[in-house]
Amino acid sequence: LTLIFKPGMKLPTPEIKRIIKDVYAVNNINGNPKITATVLMRKYNINIKPCKVPSVDGKRVSGYEII
Repeated sequence: LTLIFKPGMKLPTPEIKRIIKDVYAVNNINGNPKITATVLMRKYNINIKPCKVPSVDGKRVSGYEII
């Protein structure tokens, strides 16, 4: 996952969950992972911080910045 999530990226939470589920599916990893900020930081060693991300319709939605 560290090859997908690069420092400086800002993604809405649903997009992060979709990416991780796709990676699990491609790599034949069973189960539906509980994807939270803590899991990303502890299991995958990806440092993140909460932020607001502009959506397509101009609203700001909750997400994370990869640091």
